[in-house]
Amino acid sequence: MAEEPAAPAAAAAPRKPRNPAAREIAIRAIGRGLSVRAAARHARVNESSIRGWLKQPNFIAAVEALQDEQIKRAERILRGSAARAARSLVEVASGKIEGSAQQVAAARDILERLHVGKAQRVQAVDPLETMSDDELAAEIQKQQRIGR
Repeated sequence: MAEEPAAPAAAAAPRKPRNPAAREIAIRAIGRGLSVRAAARHARVNESSIRGWLKQPNFIAAVEALQDEQIKRAERILRGSAARAARSLVEVASGKIEGSAQQVAAARDILERLHVGKAQRVQAVDPLETMSDDELAAEIQKQQRIGR
């Protein structure tokens, strides 16, 4: 009688972390950009635990969600500073205040990070540039007649 093939092993259910608090600490540490070694030290677990967690989709999703929130928070701070940055640039440009090169660069950097001024610009077109030679001659004669 032939042997029956072994049944395929059931997919292992994700294990509950032994120390959920350590896992949360690791999520925050990795989310802030710390290394595996530093995250393990903060969470007081072995580096192998962190490496194992980094293979789990729910751990990765939690890290990414934390990073997304940090980016949103940073964008809110920059948006709150945009008006002040623009005012500073205008005051320096108009000579009302003297700004250091670092202050001007910082203000410009804030606005650039928010893409202010990067939108498609509408350039003013001088109507004289679009006229034909005959139209230009007629415009010159017209201006001379009215005394301009």
